[in-house]
Amino acid sequence: MAKVNEDWDPNDENSHELTWIYPERLISCDETDVSLKQDNHKSKKEKEVTNIDEVSPQTMNVKSSRKISMCFGRTGNNQMIAPLFVFGGAKRVQSAWTSEEIHGDVKDADGECISTQYAANEKGSVDEEMFRETYVAKIIIRTARAQGVRNEDGHRGIFIFDGVQTHISEATMVLLRDNGLIVILRPPNTSSDLQGEDTVIFRQFKPELRKQIATRLFEMNAKDTNAPVKDLTDRDWPPVLLAARKAVINEGIIEASWKHEGVIPFTRAPEKKL
Repeated sequence: MAKVNEDWDPNDENSHELTWIYPERLISCDETDVSLKQDNHKSKKEKEVTNIDEVSPQTMNVKSSRKISMCFGRTGNNQMIAPLFVFGGAKRVQSAWTSEEIHGDVKDADGECISTQYAANEKGSVDEEMFRETYVAKIIIRTARAQGVRNEDGHRGIFIFDGVQTHISEATMVLLRDNGLIVILRPPNTSSDLQGEDTVIFRQFKPELRKQIATRLFEMNAKDTNAPVKDLTDRDWPPVLLAARKAVINEGIIEASWKHEGVIPFTRAPEKKL
């Protein structure tokens, strides 16, 4: 997948140690919260408005408090992998919560985008079986094969993710190995420095998601100010998520995420920071 850079200078933290030959065979993922009910993060200068003096105030709200998790993945050639969404407090996913427009960039041999997967459970987070049977089997392995990964010498790939217990099991490791993917786990407690999803992508995506939630609420209620206030529900989640994805996630931000964590190009810069 890579070869040693003969011009590498070990004294220069920005000098790249490896030259990638097949960056498309490098895959990474992380999980994050994409619920409609996002936490209200305020800076020290921001103040929260309370005690609005109105006789009959109307407030626009997010009616859904359902937790929704997303497994987000990327490839070394800066493509977004089809995501997995998990809806909490439900036994099954309703069709109104899904959208064919929400998809990744990687296409299969037939030129079709690899399908986004949707699941549901009580907690709204990815458990071990779901990670293996749905995300790894239906998304990661299909993505790897589309990128040329095979369980043969000279054709294997690398899959990087964190060491969260729900992502690790012997069955998952065997499934990945048998499909030509070598697993590298990120060191614990280093996501703020080493995990490109956290340090770059989610850091821009989460504020954009909150912005799109507010925009959606405004659009729903701005046409007729005398009408009863409309609240956001689970049915409004797909267009909100899609708008945030289109606004933020592209090749440029994925490229920046690899660079920030020192993987592509492969440098020692993060090591110096740690």
